[in-house]
Amino acid sequence: MNILNESFDYLTNNGYNPNYLGDSAVRFSVSGITCLLFWDVSDSNFLKIDARYEISQFNTTTEALLRKCNKINKERKVIKAHIDYDENVLILSAEVLLDLTPEIESLLHRLISMITGTSLILMM
Repeated sequence: MNILNESFDYLTNNGYNPNYLGDSAVRFSVSGITCLLFWDVSDSNFLKIDARYEISQFNTTTEALLRKCNKINKERKVIKAHIDYDENVLILSAEVLLDLTPEIESLLHRLISMITGTSLILMM
């Protein structure tokens, strides 16, 4: 079984209602946040989860959002934050390098917790 399928099973079993997006991504939702999980067999040691937020949902300036992104990038481990102006979204990414025998359930639980915890900073 590959990492994407194991991740899909974990997400299904934990009520995240995942959907495959091709052969290298899965979309799921957690606490009302749309997330995309990326894993590709050609780069099998890398796993990434993106949480995407429409910029319009924030009642603040772009400068204030950039300040929040900088704060997250400075203070949080594993999480990156940036604004994609082409799609008009703010993206939180959790990126990890996998070892030879990754424990997917534990890893995904931790990454999802990190994303949802970091999203609270965005809402402050």
